[in-house]
Amino acid sequence: MDKVNHYTDHVSGIYKGCVTIDKISCAAELTLGADGVSIRVFDFNKQLKHDFLETVSLNKMVFQSEFNYYILFGLYLMESSFMQVGRDDGFYDYVFTVQGFAFSRGRLDEHSLYRNISVQGEGIVKWSGYTRKLKSILESGLGGKVPSEEDVVEFERKIPNLGVIGLYYLYTYGGVKGLHTVGIDVKPTMVITFEAPVSLSRLIECYIDLYMFLRFLIGSPIIISNVETQTTYELGVSSTQLYLAEKKSNENISAGMLLPYSSIYRDDLEETFPHCIWDNFYNLNNKVRELVKKYVTYTMVNNNEERFLGFYRIIETMTKEDSYYVDKEELSNLLGLSRKFLARRFPNVSLGGFIREIKRCNGNKNNTESCIRHFINGFPNSIIEGFKLKEISVGEVCASRNKIIHQPLFSESPEKIHKHMNSTEVLIKLAMLRSLGVSDKKLEEIIFY
Repeated sequence: MDKVNHYTDHVSGIYKGCVTIDKISCAAELTLGADGVSIRVFDFNKQLKHDFLETVSLNKMVFQSEFNYYILFGLYLMESSFMQVGRDDGFYDYVFTVQGFAFSRGRLDEHSLYRNISVQGEGIVKWSGYTRKLKSILESGLGGKVPSEEDVVEFERKIPNLGVIGLYYLYTYGGVKGLHTVGIDVKPTMVITFEAPVSLSRLIECYIDLYMFLRFLIGSPIIISNVETQTTYELGVSSTQLYLAEKKSNENISAGMLLPYSSIYRDDLEETFPHCIWDNFYNLNNKVRELVKKYVTYTMVNNNEERFLGFYRIIETMTKEDSYYVDKEELSNLLGLSRKFLARRFPNVSLGGFIREIKRCNGNKNNTESCIRHFINGFPNSIIEGFKLKEISVGEVCASRNKIIHQPLFSESPEKIHKHMNSTEVLIKLAMLRSLGVSDKKLEEIIFY
């Protein structure tokens, strides 16, 4: 039986089968199409012991059609109805939209565990570039030789509490099947091998983190061609595809690759790639992971004003400095000594909130504008000039944002919004790359790509 790829095979149709919810089986129809995925469930004679609120809160279910197994997740109840059949019988009819699914021809259930996650796509091919190892693999294929084990592993990085992340080259031979072999087809693949098998929820979380980070590095949608994992079950290990539709914006606001691993120019760029970014992105104590995911999410928004406001919030967070009007320890001690006097003077005031607000205001000596200026001035002149940071009107950016937020009747021109959006995006990229441990020398290299 041919392998099905829900990313590239344009699978569509209505598939009849059954779903299992809390060990109860019900007839169901799964619809796959360009407009999305949905599941229709028929509950005869109220077999499901769920009230309406429990049905609405269903998040996943297992669907089986012959030997095809799907674990559907991200469910949202769209329709529900009830039909009486005769005096005593009837059935409920539920229609859910589905955010994504795990698909396998080996048995899957809600307790299945997953050993790894591998991602392929057009963006990864371009991001990985033409490395020395890829050159060696292609030359082996042309010579009719098997690539070495060392060449098919571009890099590996061990990450605490996650496993091993790496870039690998999966390959197949070309030619006429069964008659003549010539050349080799190589697919650069990003893989996370977990330190221990994980649940479906954890698998999805790890995939989203990896996808968002790769999309950040690549600077555009990845154009996913496959996402696979290996599932452990009683008879061994089976291949499972994880499907989540890739969201694309109407406008690609990033100009070129942000941080390529290598390039198409065979210039050995991979030798200077800062692999510390993997450690820093997955470091639980580093807040940059959530900020990267927020940034990528805003790039998928099609409204430029919303993008600008989102970008502004991120750069505001990343450049914020602790700055105080008076020494914070002395102020804290003084407020502690004054608490009884304040309680007598203002008996009906919540002193806890009042004191916290005083401390907060004391820590805001430098406003967002001054913090962003200080951030820009912290770069060498080569980077300031290369990224044209002096041309960013920080005061104008902050003023426009404040008017949009605080003056409901104010309307900024589309041209200015687009300009400010691009300015804040450049600052975000620089701030994030620095937080990920990218050196100024590497940032200077990016100017020329």
